[in-house]
Amino acid sequence: MHNEDANAGQEPRPDKQSTPNHSSSGEPPQPRQLDLLVALAEERCELFHDQRERPYAQLPNGVIHRVHGTAFGKWMQRTYRQEVGRAANPAALKAALEEIAAAAMFDGDERPVSLRVAEHEGGLAIDLGEDDACAVLVEPKRFRVGRPGSAFERKPHSCPLPRPVEGGSVELLRELLNLQSLADLKLVVGWALMALRPRGPYPVLVLQGEPGSAKSTATEIVKKLIDPALPNLRSLPRSHRDLAVAADANWVLAFDNISFLPGWLSDALCCLATGGGFGTRTLYTNEEETVFDQMRPIILNGLDAVATRQDLLDRSMVLRLPVIEQRLTEDALQRRFTEAAPLILGALVGAIADGLARLPHVEAPDLPRMADFGKWVTAAEVSFGWEEGSILSAFRENQASALRTSLEGSPLATAVQQLLSENSEFGATPTELHRALTLHAPDNQLRTRAWPKNAQAMSRQLTRLAPALRQLGIEIDEGHTGRGREKSRWIELRLSRPGDGGDGGDA
Repeated sequence: MHNEDANAGQEPRPDKQSTPNHSSSGEPPQPRQLDLLVALAEERCELFHDQRERPYAQLPNGVIHRVHGTAFGKWMQRTYRQEVGRAANPAALKAALEEIAAAAMFDGDERPVSLRVAEHEGGLAIDLGEDDACAVLVEPKRFRVGRPGSAFERKPHSCPLPRPVEGGSVELLRELLNLQSLADLKLVVGWALMALRPRGPYPVLVLQGEPGSAKSTATEIVKKLIDPALPNLRSLPRSHRDLAVAADANWVLAFDNISFLPGWLSDALCCLATGGGFGTRTLYTNEEETVFDQMRPIILNGLDAVATRQDLLDRSMVLRLPVIEQRLTEDALQRRFTEAAPLILGALVGAIADGLARLPHVEAPDLPRMADFGKWVTAAEVSFGWEEGSILSAFRENQASALRTSLEGSPLATAVQQLLSENSEFGATPTELHRALTLHAPDNQLRTRAWPKNAQAMSRQLTRLAPALRQLGIEIDEGHTGRGREKSRWIELRLSRPGDGGDGGDA
């Protein structure tokens, strides 16, 4: 070990005009900064680790920080300065944090740690983000503010939620957002009800519209209502690691002003919304892998066609916002939100409290792919005076419309419809089918990235398009033809209603 490493965390020598470790009068030696820092943490904090073996410290006021996080490091510096009258040596602080982390890992107990929302005694708890570590405790038939038994990690950039009050209405949300219809309000409310649930899967809220439709403003308002932070809106991540870091730091992920969603990111957002997880190389290593398996509520906004892949659309509610005719100043809008937010949040958590009592008795037929979402919103929505099943009905209609619209922007779907307008059935190998569809593709799409460049890419696109094409009465079957070395894949396209290639189908 180098000498500087051996002396890390010790007080400087007397010739540096610091207090010596040993007194000439025979008094006991002064404790090293390292020892004092560790002692302060162990005396004043509860040290523990979570199920992922990450070390945490619970401060005297109940707030929880990750040991290696910036916020806990600042607390340690401030506490040490208050105790001894000067700042700790950076090397001593760094060494102390490692000792504290080891104590949390090997001596502390294991506790589940949540971000913003957690399960709590048959209900749920919503972290208010305040200095007193209080949360909204939602139980069957009631909600209150108190100290939860759940552990909430506090991120440095997170902001406090408004304290919910009774007597509000979600109609106030309609006045803040630029929504076109009551059905759109029901979709936003359904998304918010699910975002306040600690377990997913979660639908993805997609806001689209031309410039001047207040997409970013609407996104920020919804985000601030559930999980306020600085900043509230983010640009798209550039890698799986960036997405994982964002998901680790935020309960609600809100991505702003999207012009194009890469295929890898569309797939990753599907995993993040409904589960599946993904792995990425651990930072500064070549061999270890870090697996991220969080589920998060997500908001996307952009001009048009933000979500184009069918698997993401199948998880999304897509709202088109109209252009605003009469605008408010930012200050006026902020005042309105500040006044309305406690009432809106009170209406939402009140509906969840009623829904918790109704949930065991809800029998929602024909649930969508996200069945938990369907039962959750069906149990809660009657508190708003809405008919049972109305949010699910709006969700089904929205998805059917979004899928049909997505086909209009797909050159491959256009080519499939054109091919089947000439033959109600067409079967071929992938290579032959790709050649036939290329002949029926719109001329202006052949050189764009939307058109599949080979048979393999075409097969993947057809798989994603299958649910939407089925709505148009078009079925896709895959199999094999031939035997032995002559065996090859076979793809068959056919109209399930011969002669009908229109936009019918089940909604």
